[in-house]
Amino acid sequence: MLDDRRKKEEVRTMSVYYSKEQINQDAIAGIDYKDLVDELRLRPEPEDLISIQDILDLFNGEIAIDDPRIDDLLSRLATDGFAISEPDDEIEAHLRKAEASIRDNVHIYMRELSKLDLLSRDEELALARARNHGMSEVLTALATIRPVVEHARTLFESHFDSGRLDRYVAGYLDVVDELPKVNVIASNAPRDTKGKPPNLDQAHARFKRFTKAMDAFYIQPKHRRTVNASKELETAFGYFKFTMPHYLDFVQMFRAKMAPLESARSKLRKIVRTAGITSSVYANEFEPNITGRRWLTLVAAQPKRTREALGRHANKISELRSQVRAVEKELGHSTEELLEIKRRVKKGESRVNAATEGLAVGNLRLVMSIAQKFKNRGVEEEDLIQEGNVGLIRAIEKFDYTRGFKFSTYATWWIRQAVTRALGEYGRTVRLPANVNQDMKKVYRAQRQLTQELLREPTPDEIGARIEKTAKQVRDVFNYTRELRGLDTPIGDDDDGTTFGNMIADENVRSPEDEAVDASRPSVIARALAVLDAREQMVMAMNFGINRADSMTFTQIAEELHVSRERVRQIHMSALKKLRLSPMSKSLEPYLR
Repeated sequence: MLDDRRKKEEVRTMSVYYSKEQINQDAIAGIDYKDLVDELRLRPEPEDLISIQDILDLFNGEIAIDDPRIDDLLSRLATDGFAISEPDDEIEAHLRKAEASIRDNVHIYMRELSKLDLLSRDEELALARARNHGMSEVLTALATIRPVVEHARTLFESHFDSGRLDRYVAGYLDVVDELPKVNVIASNAPRDTKGKPPNLDQAHARFKRFTKAMDAFYIQPKHRRTVNASKELETAFGYFKFTMPHYLDFVQMFRAKMAPLESARSKLRKIVRTAGITSSVYANEFEPNITGRRWLTLVAAQPKRTREALGRHANKISELRSQVRAVEKELGHSTEELLEIKRRVKKGESRVNAATEGLAVGNLRLVMSIAQKFKNRGVEEEDLIQEGNVGLIRAIEKFDYTRGFKFSTYATWWIRQAVTRALGEYGRTVRLPANVNQDMKKVYRAQRQLTQELLREPTPDEIGARIEKTAKQVRDVFNYTRELRGLDTPIGDDDDGTTFGNMIADENVRSPEDEAVDASRPSVIARALAVLDAREQMVMAMNFGINRADSMTFTQIAEELHVSRERVRQIHMSALKKLRLSPMSKSLEPYLR
């Protein structure tokens, strides 16, 4: 208490030095300037310099160092007599601290990765099977949602007719216990990365089974559909391994269809609860009968006060119940059935996500080892790691364990491809298209191979023959790899501000030499013409346009001087002869070039 009283006394004492006119008490974009000044005066050493960090500490992280209000505060504090430290030094210190923090984060990340164990072959298979099983659970749950399966059927027909079935179906989710024995090293992986397209005969047979089960299920009224028909449709649809974009599209479609139902249920729950009906009564009695006639019976059985409260919202309740009925009709299930399907979808997605995370975490060390091979090529190491992680996720989505390959072998190429693409896109000042980067890799690979075979540097024709390119295309690739230099690159060791751009000639500006020659031309010509008499000087000046707007012909000069054209020619020839013999003739040579 005494400390607080003493602090308040200090504030009152120091306020003597600052009148209300000196301190603007208005808020600066949400900041109370008066309170800020009081807080600064309560520092242990009020006379010390006020730094940006002091202000940041007072706001407990509510404003950042790049907040534009910082400059306004510093300016106003300086005007009011406070001593302010140099802000540029502080900002630079903060930037250095941030850079150090980034480096520390990378080191921490690498240290944590070293604690992770690599996945064994059995663990990879277990996770891959779990992921497929989760996807199958999701598709099995969605198999009786009519808009979803009709959309799937339309897509299958369009992709099958266009011959691009591999863009729609990546394989099948059948459980395979015995895997083929393969022995493939990582260098062979690129040939298998895209995988083989689905067997068309097998795909057509499975699709035929799916459409047959779908027709048999939906041709019957809902109350006459059998359990066997439902299971057959779920089995036929649940074992297609759709590509990830289409798989996610099916899930998103179901969620979008369910959104109006869930919104209506939530609003109905709020209305009923405000009327005085408990949550347990609503959940056990009202909610199972949202679309049925029993709803009205339940409302009629409520106390008068509750009935009146519900009656005030009768139109809204009727609208929401109709909204629920519309969703049930479109999806072909009751609300309880749809909620159960949603629960099954969520369970399957959780299994897919858990298996994906397991495969990803178990191979993060693989990403790190590949990314480190491409360090110091113009892209930060942490960015390479992130791009490698994207490639790892892509590999997980496309991996088919039934082909017998080890996942790490399969993922290596996807990770390397993601990292090299990042280098091609971000590692150069001028970004080259992806196909040009691929051509560069082919050219340099062929160049290395031919150098080893021929024991000399191969010619562009020899390289082109190896990779089926023309010599011109090979030379173009070599030109793409020329080192780029920024115009702001410093030149020399002296810190005089000279940049590479200062050393490049500007073709639109005349050189100083030409400017000097042009500036001296009138005086040089005047001295050269001084050896001629007055008439010769006049004829030469008129003929060559010296000190005149235009040059004149002999005929025009003759008319001007009232002499014959022949006389003008004679004067001109005499003047040229004198100039050739004059010592000043050499001074005119620069103007002849």
